[in-house]
Amino acid sequence: MKPKRKNSAIFDAYLMDDENILWMDQPSSRKLLSPNDIFLIPFSLMWGGFAIFWTLSAASSGAPFFFVLWGVPFVVVGQYFIWGRFVYKYFRREQTFYAITSRRVLILSTLFNRSLTTYQLHQVTALNWQGNNLLFDKRNPLVYSNRNNFALWNGETLPGFYGLNDVETPYRILQNLLGEQDDGAPRKSKRAS
Repeated sequence: MKPKRKNSAIFDAYLMDDENILWMDQPSSRKLLSPNDIFLIPFSLMWGGFAIFWTLSAASSGAPFFFVLWGVPFVVVGQYFIWGRFVYKYFRREQTFYAITSRRVLILSTLFNRSLTTYQLHQVTALNWQGNNLLFDKRNPLVYSNRNNFALWNGETLPGFYGLNDVETPYRILQNLLGEQDDGAPRKSKRAS
């Protein structure tokens, strides 16, 4: 599958000898909600609402300037939680590229600088198909979230491909590369190591 704006040349500098791209794509920038949002949206609204209430109350009550200033960082963080994380996720997905090669899985981000994450095929410990995401690990995302402090807020804590329009194609390719055989029916959460 061809990415939205680029061709496979974006990965040419990162390919090893005798390594071929079998599949590549970009995440959808339209699918920004994750299951974590069922908790994060109400929490962020309460946090942001209270931070604004605190800051405005301190400003209007004649409290010392320090109390007004104290509330400003909480308002900024609250605004990021409410809407900023979706803006960040949108732009990050616009600048993220996924590829499966004959040897590795590649995730390239070009948002602020070029950042390449690679997984050798033996490092793919599980294939978990969850909605429009294909995850390479079966660990609990809350336990694993220390790899990226903002990942929990974006719902993307485990290594994998997020926001795919077509999950089945990379799922099948990885199954074949990992030597798995199945009956041909898509499985939403399979492969124990």
